[in-house]
Amino acid sequence: MKNLLVIFTMVAAFTLLSVSQLLAGPPPPPPPPLAIPIDSGASILLIAGAAVGAKKIYDRRKNNANVES
Repeated sequence: MKNLLVIFTMVAAFTLLSVSQLLAGPPPPPPPPLAIPIDSGASILLIAGAAVGAKKIYDRRKNNANVES
């Protein structure tokens, strides 16, 4: 009788554990990738950097022309 009770308890435990796994549902979807938009702020910085670089090139050429003359 004791063996029958142990076997019945084990079968009931495994059945309940497997049913709870079936009712769990699917896992949540992965998070979306991090997207960093390039807005007007980045384009303004690029334009300002190009303007500073152009000014430096202009000043160097102007100084080299004055030194050679």
